[in-house]
Amino acid sequence: MRAAASARGMVAGLALAMLAIGSGCTPRAPEPARAREIVFWTTFPQRAVAPVLARFEAANPGVHVVPVTLPAASAHDSIAAAVAAGRTPDLCQFASADLPAHLASGALSDWSAGVADLRDTLLGWPTCMVGDAIYGLPWVLHTGALFYDKALLSRAGLDASRPPETWQQLEAASARVQRLRGGVHGCGIPSGGGGGRFEMFMPLAWGDSSDVLSPAGDSTRFDCPGSVEALELLMRLRRAGVVADRARLEDEFAAGRLGFLVADGALFARLHGNAAARTGVAPLPSPSASYGHHAALASAEVLASFTTSKRKEDALRLARFLLLPDNVLALVAAVPGALPAYRGAEAWKRYQDRPGERTLVHGLEAARYAPVHHEWPAMEAAIEFELALALDGRKSAERAVTDADSTLAELASRRGN
Repeated sequence: MRAAASARGMVAGLALAMLAIGSGCTPRAPEPARAREIVFWTTFPQRAVAPVLARFEAANPGVHVVPVTLPAASAHDSIAAAVAAGRTPDLCQFASADLPAHLASGALSDWSAGVADLRDTLLGWPTCMVGDAIYGLPWVLHTGALFYDKALLSRAGLDASRPPETWQQLEAASARVQRLRGGVHGCGIPSGGGGGRFEMFMPLAWGDSSDVLSPAGDSTRFDCPGSVEALELLMRLRRAGVVADRARLEDEFAAGRLGFLVADGALFARLHGNAAARTGVAPLPSPSASYGHHAALASAEVLASFTTSKRKEDALRLARFLLLPDNVLALVAAVPGALPAYRGAEAWKRYQDRPGERTLVHGLEAARYAPVHHEWPAMEAAIEFELALALDGRKSAERAVTDADSTLAELASRRGN
């Protein structure tokens, strides 16, 4: 009897235990809270951005950044498709050349109030503004300058410590280097697409007070004596140099067979040992010692959010974090050609023993940017096309400039359509 009672007690106890488990009386470990995700599209490699994103997450517990790397060549199309589908990321990196169409469509969030305190600190604002409204943050900048081979200048009997400061000096120095022969050329003139000719031509034209569009962007300013004179200079330099695609020109310069080349800071990654030691960097020459000025063309990588983004405030907070000086320095160290968008950055410690890069950074202070117009890609292509015809001898400089201006006027009339 005692054994039967004992057995019944054990069964009852087991049933009570099972009931307790089933009713949730046994404590459970709490499920971890889900992190708040910020989706960030970038064209920079993960190795460049991952350390900075990790620091952001450490400073913002409960936030997780999901980086998505877009191929630079297809980024514009990927972003346009996301906007059309209403599936935009929270934060996105734009090449400044791709921004005008999105600015015109109203797809970007207005960050004016959230970044007003940075207006006097950063450069590059013209790339992401419409009137007084700000739709992004200039993250890093790119610009070009005149790279020159000091060894070739010395061989040509020139003072390698005094690079050309005027158009006439550049033309004369290029001719002297060209006469060295043996596969050596004076000056490199970009061919093909990719904006190379435009990037060389436009700073020269700006140095002569030329322009492309009116401030409002509704009429053209390209057909002027300054544009013609700048193109005539390129045509003369062609006779004292070589025309080739940008990659080949950079190879020729690295090999010590090219006296002068307009390039950006990415070229430094291709220069090592003797090639780096014999390389000098100077501002693009001005029209003359008494007229005009040194000029530079700059572009930007811009951080922006969309009106359809889910986490706009988080996106702005992440963008501002990415713009902290230490984070920008980490990025420019990892991305060839990237320069800080900060005023006075040439005084940063990084550039004290990098005179070539310091010249590029200093040039940003007075650099100009392509107009913010939704037809700008077609406008630049039109200028490139006419430059090619003139450099190939199929048009005079005056005719090429006039024809380019005519195309620009037609494109400018489409503004807002």
